Amino acid sequence: MNKNINPYYFGMTVFDSKKLKKPKDVKIYNYSENNLAYFLSKGYKIKAKSAFTERNVHMDWAKLSAKQLGAPIMLLKDEYAGSVSGRRTLAFRIPGEKYIVTSNTNSTLNYNSNTDAYAVGTNGYAFGSSTTTGNANYNSSTKTTIQGPDKYGYKSIAYKNNYYDYYAIYLVKKYIEGDKKAPKKFIKKRKLKYSGDTFLKKKPEYKSKTIKSVNDTQIIYVIKQNISKSAYSKVYVSGHYGYIISALIK
Repeated sequence: MNKNINPYYFGMTVFDSKKLKKPKDVKIYNYSENNLAYFLSKGYKIKAKSAFTERNVHMDWAKLSAKQLGAPIMLLKDEYAGSVSGRRTLAFRIPGEKYIVTSNTNSTLNYNSNTDAYAVGTNGYAFGSSTTTGNANYNSSTKTTIQGPDKYGYKSIAYKNNYYDYYAIYLVKKYIEGDKKAPKKFIKKRKLKYSGDTFLKKKPEYKSKTIKSVNDTQIIYVIKQNISKSAYSKVYVSGHYGYIISALIK
């Protein structure tokens, strides 16, 4: 998330800092206590909250913040908080005036040329001379554009900004769904005996790796009980196979 420009970041409190994969899409619902209770009952938990006051914020900022948190579900509420009005001074630029300067050049060139020549032959010699005079006139006109300095003007205008209180809750799936199909053969379908959560283990051992959390609303397919003389039963829950303590199943 761009912390410098996304307004949802400024008022955010993150409860779970674990990095999650960005969802392909984010579904946004109106915030209400009923909607929150519904998603919590479906195995979601609160990843983060955000509360801030700002002018109209585009919905894309909300979706972007949810994606970067890895939250596929977002509950959002905005309420009108009031307005701020007044006058502000705006400066505007006035381009400098343009001036065109014309310069004319006139000149006359006079020239005078004298040439002497002679020739010597077997019978004598000869000589002569020539004189050439003349003049030339030259005229030119040049135009130059000069840009004057810019000036600035000032104007007072009225403004009014509407502000809204934004409140957002980011929800992530606490009970992760798997992609494995339910078994065709099983002993029974049950739920947890007690209200609360337990853990689905990778092996029938207490220190084994936890696959996921299981709550008391999820259906448990019991495949085999008391595996290897342990206290665990092999089960299937929401797309996952694993082991749960037998005494916790109804």
